[in-house]
Amino acid sequence: MGERIVSPAGVGGIVLACVLGGTLGGIALRAALPEHHLRDDSKDVVKLGTGLIATMTALLLG
Repeated sequence: MGERIVSPAGVGGIVLACVLGGTLGGIALRAALPEHHLRDDSKDVVKLGTGLIATMTALLLG
């Protein structure tokens, strides 16, 4: 069978759809969360987790 290669514009479209979908999902989730999940302590934990994942990804790809 022939090999299918996705064009760069197709990959960009898929990435754009995922980012926009995640953004809209986050907006909907924020409205549904209780107030105690939106405190500064909770936000700091999420920022630390995101930073850890980004650092590990950079180390693995570098």
